[in-house]
Amino acid sequence: MKHRRSIFHAVLYCLALIELLGPAAALAQHADLSAMDDVIDYVPKAKILGGKLAFQALLPVTNSSFTPSEVRFNPDGTGYVDTWVQRLTLEWDWSRANSWVAYALTAPTGRYAAGVANNIGSGYWSNSIASGTTVYLMKNNGITANLTTDWEIQRQEQGAKGTTGTLGRSFTMEWGVTQVLPLNKRMTMLLEFGVAGYDKWLVLNNGAPLPTGLSAGGMPVYSVHATGFQTNFIVPAKNVGFSFKYEPEYLAHAHARGRTIVFGSSWTW
Repeated sequence: MKHRRSIFHAVLYCLALIELLGPAAALAQHADLSAMDDVIDYVPKAKILGGKLAFQALLPVTNSSFTPSEVRFNPDGTGYVDTWVQRLTLEWDWSRANSWVAYALTAPTGRYAAGVANNIGSGYWSNSIASGTTVYLMKNNGITANLTTDWEIQRQEQGAKGTTGTLGRSFTMEWGVTQVLPLNKRMTMLLEFGVAGYDKWLVLNNGAPLPTGLSAGGMPVYSVHATGFQTNFIVPAKNVGFSFKYEPEYLAHAHARGRTIVFGSSWTW
């Protein structure tokens, strides 16, 4: 069993342009999130379909704030949030690639109450089918292409005034192409850098009626797409890594475009 602790700080700057009144007007929003994850991995010796069997649990604690426009809104967003349990994972390793597929469950263990501003949990259960693939483009494994996906199905959430609703389904992709360079001859310190991005689509499924009287069930709510760069500093012997990622969104539907900045670190023991 392996225990990994990861710490990251993410900032999302969101700029919505309103071009209906002549010169573009702007509404700025700022979200700030810090989190520490205790990640527990367990890999038994058994193999299924030629792949290794694995289990994983994420036990996160977070601290967050949100700033809409010029008015500071900073609730007490500190505490234990929703728990991610990867109940079944299959992993395959080949000479020039490795891949995994998993079924995961997210439990609403974070604080949540309908209509309350300082929620840090989602208030609903969700199921995910996730996958990840890394392909080594060079014989020395110096250049890699990576892709992870997550198909999430949310269950019913308790809303304000006794109402309930199902958020629907979402599909998320994160990808990157990176180059690894040794910083010394002993290769005890590595620098990884390259391009990265993400794409997400969300479909509403709460059956709420539209003004036209038609049902909103199955409507596509929004999509967002971003491309940027990432860099990692890795110390293999110590199982320690530090990361930085900058991803500006270049296309969004029913969603304000923004920029995501992430600072992270991880330690495995």
